[in-house]
Amino acid sequence: MASMTTTTNTNTKKQIMFAILPPVDCWQPFVDLKSNHFSAKLKQKGKSPFPHITLVQTTSNSLPLESILPPLISSLTATLATANLMPLTYSTTQMACFHHGKRTTIYVKDPSSTVLNSLNKIHSLVSSAVNLAVNQKKGKPGKQSKKKQQHFVPHIAIANVQQKVANTLCQQYSASWSNPTWVCNHVYVLVTDPSGPWNIHAAIPLHNSNLIPNPYVNTLTRLDHQLQQHAEEVAALSLSMETTKALTSTTTPTSTPTTTQNTQLDTKSKQ
Repeated sequence: MASMTTTTNTNTKKQIMFAILPPVDCWQPFVDLKSNHFSAKLKQKGKSPFPHITLVQTTSNSLPLESILPPLISSLTATLATANLMPLTYSTTQMACFHHGKRTTIYVKDPSSTVLNSLNKIHSLVSSAVNLAVNQKKGKPGKQSKKKQQHFVPHIAIANVQQKVANTLCQQYSASWSNPTWVCNHVYVLVTDPSGPWNIHAAIPLHNSNLIPNPYVNTLTRLDHQLQQHAEEVAALSLSMETTKALTSTTTPTSTPTTTQNTQLDTKSKQ
């Protein structure tokens, strides 16, 4: 089931994003490059660079999130669970440029047609669910951006720069790019105010996955916050495993002829 956070200031217009996020241990190379070109205005608003493939982005306008997100997340969870989606490995092996006006976006993507087809299917399912939820609400509580309604090209943006420097930067960045690769297990729901960082509100399994979301729900999309949370989760897991091992080692098993025979067989097989 998708995990959800408690949201405050529900009367404030909020942005809502549905996205694919890599696990925390893949964030560093993305953040390093994105930080070189991150907008000063976004920094002033409390935003931080983080890697993501945007599926859909919309707004809640003046209605509280509690009236929009719970039914939407519940519906989308059920839809994805029955969509026969397979685990998707995403590898950022291609860096390229997209020219628009006098600006150019440098981005990375997985060029595989199989990956593209899978992400297009996920995008279609998410987009349909969001549009349905929006249209069912009296007074249209949210409106999807026209920009997001254009042809979907899954990618992770690295920089938005002037055209005259784009090709040089792209070649420079490509030469040292480490091609982060990961398995996509969740669609993430992110929420933000006009000012302030994005908060990971929920994680919806893509293929009936019971894995703990990474990055984690109810965390901010800041690398320092994510690394701290990741360290705490690893420490907690390590402590749990040590406790389980200690409890197991102090328990004396009941000896039976079958157990003795199996132990001997195991011992012989190691010799």
